[in-house]
Amino acid sequence: AWSLRVQALKDIRQQEENRLEANTFSGMTDVAEHVKQHIAWLSAEINKLEDDIDDHIDRHPGLKHDAELITSIPGIGTTTVARILGQLGDIRRFDSAKAFAAFLGVTPKQRSS
Repeated sequence: AWSLRVQALKDIRQQEENRLEANTFSGMTDVAEHVKQHIAWLSAEINKLEDDIDDHIDRHPGLKHDAELITSIPGIGTTTVARILGQLGDIRRFDSAKAFAAFLGVTPKQRSS
């Protein structure tokens, strides 16, 4: 839920950045200043939540180990790890890395009739 909340705040921040550009372009500097303050607040909240998620993972040795294994995959970062661990729970329930990858849907199979 926390990783989904971070993504929601990032989406809101992007909307506000678009509003900032529109207000700046139209010369509404007073509104643009208010939007800048909101963007700063959103960025601070995003950073705080991301730090909280990282701290949670670090405090639990099993999660930390799983996170280290998953981030060893090229292209997988901490944001993706938090989403994976948050959505899947205990990944030890899979018998193999192949079963885990198949569950995630990252092992394409050619099907022909």
